[in-house]
Amino acid sequence: MSGGGVLQAVLQDLETYKKGGHEHSAQQPTKVAETYNSLGLIKLHMQKDPQGAKECHEEALRILQEDMTVYNPKTIAVTLNDLGFCCERLEQRQEAQRLYERSKRILRDEVLLDASHPRMIAMERALDRVKLWTYEENRLEPQHKRTVAEGA
Repeated sequence: MSGGGVLQAVLQDLETYKKGGHEHSAQQPTKVAETYNSLGLIKLHMQKDPQGAKECHEEALRILQEDMTVYNPKTIAVTLNDLGFCCERLEQRQEAQRLYERSKRILRDEVLLDASHPRMIAMERALDRVKLWTYEENRLEPQHKRTVAEGA
């Protein structure tokens, strides 16, 4: 099957899922969520569309949380991490921090990764990055307000 054929099949599967045609497979919701996550990564990294990517990851998260019969904490944590990165790109740093912290909690408490695991190290770096940006914004904000007031 060509690349266009694969994409067409994926989009058709997503449409079938949206119409409620997913009862035939218990794993279908997870696969659809993973597909939305993949589309989100394509939108973010290839199309440079963080808002579109965020919408894909939000849909994936909704599906994963809606169907608890196939609860997969690792997939949920990865989805939360991807959402956090989209929020960073959209300069929604407090939301990014909240999502990263939630992802980290799931990876630590449910997936049982220890602090030395590469995914946990990457999560700490993302949290440090967001916290630093938030700190710098808060530190510079009073100075910016004062400069604007003096120029007025």
